[in-house]
Amino acid sequence: MNSVKPSRNITPPALYALLGADTTSPLCHLMRQVHFLANLAGKLQSFLEAPLNRHCVVANYTGDTLVLHTDSSAWASKLRYLAPSIKEFMQDECALAGLQTIRIRVSPLPGYTQRSNYKKLLLAPHVSAVIRQSALSVTDEKLKKALLAISTHTDN
Repeated sequence: MNSVKPSRNITPPALYALLGADTTSPLCHLMRQVHFLANLAGKLQSFLEAPLNRHCVVANYTGDTLVLHTDSSAWASKLRYLAPSIKEFMQDECALAGLQTIRIRVSPLPGYTQRSNYKKLLLAPHVSAVIRQSALSVTDEKLKKALLAISTHTDN
């Protein structure tokens, strides 16, 4: 049998070239939006100072609204404080003249793993007993249940 060997000089077309060929396809529109947002994110990263720039990503831009995600409420507060200067930068340097609103959302960033600095607090046995006794004298069932649950956190 005579088999035909494929030529090793043939390079398959890039995925972007295939998807970008049909400019009316939803995938092409999505790819353009992804590149646009990545470009905005890069410019924002260079504008923000460290360490804030490592805790903020551009999530979306639609119409007149820029959505930023950050990984904690502390960074969100800092971003809200800087929102007027971010808006001005985006309007002037990123050609977003129609930008009116910056929305900031707390959402864990990709690759972010939260480290818990909290240790489970344990009650001394005598404190646990006082809470349990108090719970037994409470008439509100929800409060009683909560106090009894707390009283089980003992170090013995």
